[in-house]
Amino acid sequence: MKDIILVTADALRADHISYFDSDSPASTPTLNRLAEDGNAFHSTMANGTHTIVSAPALLTGEYRPGITPS
Repeated sequence: MKDIILVTADALRADHISYFDSDSPASTPTLNRLAEDGNAFHSTMANGTHTIVSAPALLTGEYRPGITPS
């Protein structure tokens, strides 16, 4: 069985990770190395636009429609 590393970051855009965008203003060598050695997903979906909605869904696998951030 392979190890799984889930990297989550609040408010990190894909265009600020140099693996996904070579013109990125940021240097992300560790994330680039992880992406090259493993699986990097170029298309994803979130349960909501805010962390308060997305993080619980990510951790529990439950879809909670109608929840709005306070």
